Amino acid sequence: MASDLRPEMRRDTDPVPRFASVDRVLSGQPTLRVWSVIVTVFGDSIVPRGGEVWLGTLSAILAGLGIDDQAVRAAVSRLTKDGLLARERVGRNAYYRLMDAAGQDFATATDRIYGSEPAAYDGQACIATARGAAQADPDRGGDLTRAGWGRIAAGVFCRFGAGTDRPENGFVTLCGPLDAEEARALVALAWDLADLAEAYEGFEASFAGLADRPQEDFDDLEALLLRTLLIHAFRRIVLRDPMLPLDLMPKDWPGRQARRTAARLYRALSPGAARWLDRHAVDREGALTKGNTATQTRFVSVD
Repeated sequence: MASDLRPEMRRDTDPVPRFASVDRVLSGQPTLRVWSVIVTVFGDSIVPRGGEVWLGTLSAILAGLGIDDQAVRAAVSRLTKDGLLARERVGRNAYYRLMDAAGQDFATATDRIYGSEPAAYDGQACIATARGAAQADPDRGGDLTRAGWGRIAAGVFCRFGAGTDRPENGFVTLCGPLDAEEARALVALAWDLADLAEAYEGFEASFAGLADRPQEDFDDLEALLLRTLLIHAFRRIVLRDPMLPLDLMPKDWPGRQARRTAARLYRALSPGAARWLDRHAVDREGALTKGNTATQTRFVSVD
């Protein structure tokens, strides 16, 4: 049982390992929201290994990021109350897994985080114009922008690609061929990309140097902590990226290099991160299962 494996885990009286590389990355990132980091740990490290983890494993990982047990317990309590985590007690130990809705959200995001660059522009565009009640309903516009549409003007939206889903009810949608120059003009109107570009540049500044280190230079726990920070930072940016065809983006778009850096560093960190999880991470049955093939194929299509 998991309780039999507890001696391998950090005790409250043990010194918390600190790594200069981790501290440098943390110093260049916004203050961590503990609940959000826990979601990253689940999606990146726990879900591929069965989905359930002992609270002590979470505490041991987050301690390396300078987050104490009390903050971890408060965060998992909040996530459980909000219906994002399910808790199961076995004796004195608590075990957690993502609820279906939260797991589906991360699964939906997986391709955006770990996948390849967007496909090239296929020459097809759609323009959607709100009419009637939809014109005065801000929620309808918000639904479209969350679905990847850009707002050209009040009640007018655009999206690119032959497979674009058309909005239902309250919109007139016209789809057809549009040359790349005209499409780029629409992109400039519909999306403010300056903040996104700055975020990608900041990501590159934080992680590019680490990507040049050979994987054997990383301590196993250091590798897991850095991989968690890498995906946490990349996830926060890529989930607000409209993922437009790169040939419609500004020249030298920094998102392309950021994805390449993420892929290189993820590959370098994963062997050590996997070893730490193999040796220390537990669920109610004992050691977590080995990482599945989905983990091993992350970022494989990125040069």
